[in-house]
Formats: sequence, structure tokens, C-alpha cells
Amino acid sequence: MLAWLWALAQDLGRPAGQQRIVPMRYVVVVDRRVVVDDTVVSAERWIEKLKRAETPAVAAVADALRLGGDGESEPPLVSLSILRGGLSVRPQIAAHPAAPGIIVGTVDLVGSALLGRSYVGSLGRRPIDMALLGADSLLVLDEAHLSGQLDRTLQVLERQQQDEGCLGGSIPLAG
Repeated sequence: MLAWLWALAQDLGRPAGQQRIVPMRYVVVVDRRVVVDDTVVSAERWIEKLKRAETPAVAAVADALRLGGDGESEPPLVSLSILRGGLSVRPQIAAHPAAPGIIVGTVDLVGSALLGRSYVGSLGRRPIDMALLGADSLLVLDEAHLSGQLDRTLQVLERQQQDEGCLGGSIPLAG
């Protein structure tokens, strides 16, 4: 996650006219809710460290990502979304879809949303969630050996993306 944040900051700092190659969203898919929660805590810590920017190197990354919005007058530039069951609020992907985002979720919720069959949101939200997960996202499948079917599904989707030229074929769907 930290490597992605740094790479994205570097990529966003490219001269105008150069194509960005680092996806705007980093999606971590894990098999256990407790790991989702732990990953979210880690993400929150990194985002807070970037906001504090206590060293010049961290400040440069934060400046490139333009962090520090208060969430009301200006959206935070790195959003954090949680997709897992058992939450007291309805999970939502990226309140600010144009901003870089970290999405952490369970296999069932991420997989169903990616295929347009999310069972936690409204019918009207399904295509939005599908697009946010499937376009301009790097999906990291933690412990892929525990999630064989989602791993195979991601491979099929990636192959279709390359064969059919979906979404330009330039942004990696799975990593």
C-alpha cells in the first residue's frame, strides 16, 4: 500500500501530457473480516502520516497527492473505503471517485460488486461500484490460494480486457 501511494504520487507529478500508468485505486481483497479491519487501520495510519508530513520526503508525497482536505470544503485526496459485512453503515466505494482511493474488502463483497451483482447497495449504485473497482484499479488478492474462484474470475476478466480492448487495455485490472 505504501509503495502504491509513493508510486502514484510520483506518477501524478509527471509533466503535463504524459499518460499516467499507476492506477488511482488500490483494492485489497482478503478472505477474513479481521484482516480487512487490520488493513484499514494500517491505511488510516499511512494517510495520517501523510497529512502530518513530518519529513521533506513525506511532505513531497503528500503535496503530490494534495492531501489535507478537511472533508467538507475540499474532498480528501485519498479516500478509504471498507467493503465487508457486519458494518453498522452501508458500505460505499469511494465517496470521491476522482480522488485516489484505497478500498479494502472481503472476497464476497468485492467480487460481487466487481461483477455488477453487489448485494449491499442499491440497484442504481451497482454500475458505479463495478466501474470504480474494474477501471483504473489495482486489485491485490491477499492469500489468493484461499480465494481460487475470485482469482480465476479476475484472470478471465483481465484476459477479456486485453482481448477486447475494454477500457483501453492500459490499466491493470489485477495484480
